[in-house]
Amino acid sequence: MELLHTLLTMPGHEIVTLLGYMTMVSVVVDKTGAVIEVMIKRHKEAKIRRMKEKAEIYKDLLK
Repeated sequence: MELLHTLLTMPGHEIVTLLGYMTMVSVVVDKTGAVIEVMIKRHKEAKIRRMKEKAEIYKDLLK
C-alpha cells in the first residue's frame, strides 16, 4: 500500500525514470537468460560429441 502511495505521489519525470530502469533491467534479464540457454545447449552438444567419440574409441578397441 505504501508503495502504491509513493508511486501516485511521485513527480512524472521520476515515474518515467523508474519505468526506464525497470525496462532496462528487464532487457538485461532477458539477454542473460538467452545467453545461459545458449551455454546450456552448447554444453549438451559438447557432452554428446564426447560420448560419441568415446563410443567410437570403444568400438575400435573391440575390433
